[in-house]
Amino acid sequence: MKTVNEILAYHKEILKTASEKEKGALYNSIGQLYCYKGKANIAIKFFQLAVEIDKKYDLKNNLAIDYLNLGNAYRVTGDLEKAKEKIKKGLVLAIKLKDTHWVAVGYKYLALFYQAKGNLISQRYLLINHPNYW
Repeated sequence: MKTVNEILAYHKEILKTASEKEKGALYNSIGQLYCYKGKANIAIKFFQLAVEIDKKYDLKNNLAIDYLNLGNAYRVTGDLEKAKEKIKKGLVLAIKLKDTHWVAVGYKYLALFYQAKGNLISQRYLLINHPNYW
């Protein structure tokens, strides 16, 4: 089994030959790997690159994922205002696209955001009113 560092190196190698349009998804994956390694600040930079590229090519499905991951990384770093903004942006896109998986992830990230803020009432509201997404 490959280590996270090996997978990260592989993704960076693929970037060298990927088209610009393909790089958005790769940057998002690299960001996820950095999050997994506990390096959310580095992950944010990669998620931002993914957003730029996916916006340019109007890749809405990818953008929903980019924004959700970016928002969650901001939450991890403690930047809760940016976290809320990006999570909501990603969640709205996922809902419009009817992507139930990413809608569920979005609600999970939103609940984690409210938990980080100490707002258990909003977190409980999400759990009660959106039980199909948990």
